[in-house]
Amino acid sequence: MSAGARPVAVLVGAPCAPFRDGMAAAVETSWEIVATSDDLAASADAIGCADAIVTVHYGKTWPRTPNLKLLQVPGAGYDGIDLAAIPKGVTLCNVFEHEPGVSEFALLAMLEWCHRLGPADREMRSGIWTRSSRFGGAPDDELAGKTLVIVGLGRIGRAVAHRARAFDMRVVAVNRSADKTDPDVERVVGLDRLHPALSEADFVVVACALTPETRGLIDAKALASMKPGAVIVNVARGPVIDEAALYDALLHHRIGGAAIDTWWDYPTSAVPRDPSTRSAFHRLDNVLLSPHVAGWTTGTVRRRTVEMARNLDRFARGEPLNNPVTVG
Repeated sequence: MSAGARPVAVLVGAPCAPFRDGMAAAVETSWEIVATSDDLAASADAIGCADAIVTVHYGKTWPRTPNLKLLQVPGAGYDGIDLAAIPKGVTLCNVFEHEPGVSEFALLAMLEWCHRLGPADREMRSGIWTRSSRFGGAPDDELAGKTLVIVGLGRIGRAVAHRARAFDMRVVAVNRSADKTDPDVERVVGLDRLHPALSEADFVVVACALTPETRGLIDAKALASMKPGAVIVNVARGPVIDEAALYDALLHHRIGGAAIDTWWDYPTSAVPRDPSTRSAFHRLDNVLLSPHVAGWTTGTVRRRTVEMARNLDRFARGEPLNNPVTVG
């Protein structure tokens, strides 16, 4: 950035575009904020002028960024960033603010499993009343009194626990640090007690970060420790659960079911495709599937927009940046 010039923030690609207007309105310091496409060649000139870049991907093939000082991810996960490619002197930051949406989604998945509102709606539209107590229909289940095991007692895990307690659920947490406490959690155990904790669960919500320690944490042995009717909800990252082991457990009804929002394989565009990855979850009748939308809410966008704008202000004022990620 030359003396007297406004710093430039470049938002790269479709995942970042929704934040552009809000950030421009929210910044209190003087910034030029531009949005570019995912086409790095076409965006090279803008990227080359950037003092700050907002992106979900960054790697060695990117254009040169001689002015870059801030690499801002518009979410919590930064697995799309090649840490080794970040130039010296550039700070990588992430942002959270998705806890309300993700935790509501987790409760929604469990409530839907108990009350089956989607099937009830479809049946009613066809004039089918067989689930009604008037005609001897089997009663639905409820969350009250059920045991919820949360894997990962971070921001999302604590938000899920708080909401689950409002539904009179019993909450147990599995966390890397077993000495962590939370007023909404009955007991916290370490990862070495994962299997015994899972054996208590009616529902499991996976909410931990993806690290070398948690990759494949929910494997065949972990799934085998669960009750036959237990349901697992993944709002963390796909690879925290062993894909083949989960598919096999669901296919053979060794667990009750799953709600999957985060995946092992992501498409490169929104063009409809064959839903099969390595495992045909879409053919199973004991799963709820969604395309990584748990945290993508208007509230998340609003809060993240403000937080990223505040980081641009901190940058412009020479203040410490918020949520820096330790690299290396």
